[in-house]
Amino acid sequence: MRSLLLILILSISFAAFSQEITNIHSYKKNNRLVVTYDLVNTQPGMTYDLKIKFTSKDGKTFLPRTISGDYRKVLRGKNKMIFWDYTKDERAIPDSLQALVEIHKSTYNPDAQKKGNAKRKKKPIIEKNKKFSNESGIYFGGTIGVAFANKYTANYYNGTGSNSLSYVLNPFNTSQYDQIKQELNGYNFTYDSTSLPQNMKYDPAFLVGFFGKYHLNSRSAICLDFNNSKFKTVDVFYLYIDSVTPFQEQPYKKCGIIGTEARFDMNLSWYQVFGSHKLFNPYFEFGFNLNNTKVKKNEIQIGSLTYSIMNYTSQMYNQEQGGIGYGFLVGAGYQLHFNQKFSFDIGFNACIKKTNIGENQQYKPNLNIFIRLVIQGFSLSFSKGSSPEDPESKEEQIENENQ
Repeated sequence: MRSLLLILILSISFAAFSQEITNIHSYKKNNRLVVTYDLVNTQPGMTYDLKIKFTSKDGKTFLPRTISGDYRKVLRGKNKMIFWDYTKDERAIPDSLQALVEIHKSTYNPDAQKKGNAKRKKKPIIEKNKKFSNESGIYFGGTIGVAFANKYTANYYNGTGSNSLSYVLNPFNTSQYDQIKQELNGYNFTYDSTSLPQNMKYDPAFLVGFFGKYHLNSRSAICLDFNNSKFKTVDVFYLYIDSVTPFQEQPYKKCGIIGTEARFDMNLSWYQVFGSHKLFNPYFEFGFNLNNTKVKKNEIQIGSLTYSIMNYTSQMYNQEQGGIGYGFLVGAGYQLHFNQKFSFDIGFNACIKKTNIGENQQYKPNLNIFIRLVIQGFSLSFSKGSSPEDPESKEEQIENENQ
């Protein structure tokens, strides 16, 4: 009697937890065969290793080798997925195959369910994209960085060109000459071309701007960006002071010379993304540059005195110095994704351009290093969002976990 009762209890327990694999479906996607299924009626704490095979309508059997997804240590649940990369198995398969999924081995692990739940609840700080590719549509954002201007045009401010020291240091300009003479303790002074700087350079400048781009597809875009920067160049020149006695070495006064200019750059470029990582990918861009430069200041400092040496005509009639230039650019960097809406471009570009200052203008390289905040404006993809039970959403989740 006791034996019969024990057999009855075991039979009821087995029936209550008779694990089943149901709702098996398969379809092709991106050169892979995707199998979805439900694993139900399993005992808590049990994990299962599965085996899978496919049969065709004419009775042929296909045994996959390169598979991934939910096929080892599987917990109970719905919408499980297995992927067969048949191209890596070098197999040609018919369009229609029936999947057969069976339990190969079961293992008792009381912590398995807890670990599975904890893994599902954990959220990364940086959300991986549902898909690597940028959706077709409009993107915009802001740019900050550092600009390095070529020194070729910096000597425009050294006091020898249209902005000349002679406007201030001319003895016939008695008012300013007497002020400077008083600053030099009443001594007369002179200067010549050898006392002026010949190798002026620009300081690095802060770059700020905004941009927009239109993605034709996931990897290619047309980008239009606008950047502003203000450059400054500082150097010294010397005033030779008349000797007190014929036997004294001629002393000199070190003075400062300063030039500042504002630059506006508009770049129209082709933007190409490479790689297939879900978080960051390299990009390359090339295109055309249109720039406008305006001279803001050209001054000298002699002791406590400051004078503008801007061309007299420019000051009198408020004429701006500078103008339109043009060139081309190449650049590269990394596209770093935070989620589907926000990403960063960390990169640089080298702009070979003419800057419209002075005479004998030439194409010279200028360098920008920057960070762009990219925001998706609106997408031209009108597909519905995936629900938690959507097979495509599940497929992306499994691929993210496998990486």
